[in-house]
Amino acid sequence: MGSEVFWLIPIVGILGGISVAITSIRAGARLRELRIRERIAMIEKGLVPAPEVDPVGDVARGAGAWNLDDLDADAATLAAHPRLALALDQRG
Repeated sequence: MGSEVFWLIPIVGILGGISVAITSIRAGARLRELRIRERIAMIEKGLVPAPEVDPVGDVARGAGAWNLDDLDADAATLAAHPRLALALDQRG
């Protein structure tokens, strides 16, 4: 009986961690969807919504890892990575 419980504890821990990760991802997606719906409702009513805090979404998170000032991107690189091109365009 003791050895059965010994193997059960890590399995339950791993499954719990995976469950927490999945729940977190789904909750984040739901919040993003609600923000988008709220903006659409404001636009439909003729109101001007406030600018988005993170208008690029995951592009901005990915661009944060790059030092865009030191990046010398040629046309082939930009064609292969459209999110990088978008981040460079938004940078100015």
